[in-house]
Amino acid sequence: MRNLRWTVLFLLVTSFFLPPHSWAESAVPTATNEELTAPVDEVEETIADLEMPAADISLVSVDLQQVDLRDAIRLICRQSQSNVVLDKSVRKKITISASNEPASQVIERIVSEHNLSTCNVGGVLLIYQMPYTSYRIYKGPENYVDKLPEAAEFFLERLEGDGVTALVDYEFSDKDINLVLKDLASQAGFEYKTACPVRINIWGSFWNVPAAQAFVAIVLGNGYSVRKEGSSWIVDKAEPFWHDKE
Repeated sequence: MRNLRWTVLFLLVTSFFLPPHSWAESAVPTATNEELTAPVDEVEETIADLEMPAADISLVSVDLQQVDLRDAIRLICRQSQSNVVLDKSVRKKITISASNEPASQVIERIVSEHNLSTCNVGGVLLIYQMPYTSYRIYKGPENYVDKLPEAAEFFLERLEGDGVTALVDYEFSDKDINLVLKDLASQAGFEYKTACPVRINIWGSFWNVPAAQAFVAIVLGNGYSVRKEGSSWIVDKAEPFWHDKE
C-alpha cells in the first residue's frame, strides 16, 4: 500500500511539470518538401480512407520552399479535403509557410501573391491565370473580359443532373487528362469521348464532390468545352458561347 501511495504521488508531481497538451498545435502535421515525393498513385487508392478530425479538417500546416505551386496546392487540399483544379497555365515556384491556418485563407494568399484568378464550378475551386484562359474576350492591350465564371455556369447546366449522385474522391498530379476524365465520366455513368486532340497532364484534388462538377472544372481549366450526346460526355475545343448572347 505504501508503494502504491508513493507511485501515485510521483505521477501527480511529474505531471505538474509537463507542458499542457494543445490539440490545436498537434492536430495538423506540417507538410514539408519531402511529402512531395509521396507517390500520388498510392494516394488515389487510399484517399477515401484518410481520416481527419471534423472540427479541424479545414486547418492546414505547411512549410514549403521553392516548390511547384500545383504541388503546394495539392498538399493543402490533401490536409483540408478541399476541391481544387488548376489551369494548365499555372506554372510557378513558390515558398509558403502556414501553421494551423484555414485552408481557404492559405489558398487565397497564394492566389493573391501570384496574381491568379479563381472561379467556383459548383463545389470545385478553379485556379487560373489571366489572360491565358481560353474563355476571355480581348478588348485591347492588357484589357480582357473574363468569361470563365460565365462559362462554368453555361457548361455545368449542360450536364445538370448527370453525376449529381455520383460523388468522387480523386487526387491527381501530373496525370494524363484523358485518364482522369474517362474515370470521372465512368463514375457518373457516361462514356468519355473527344472531338478534338486532348493532350495535357493535369493537377487537382476532389473530395466527395459531384463528378459532373469535377469534369466541367477540368475541361474549362484546360481550355476545352463539353457537351452531352446521349450517354456520352464529349470534350471539344473551347466554345465561344457568348457570341450568341451579345
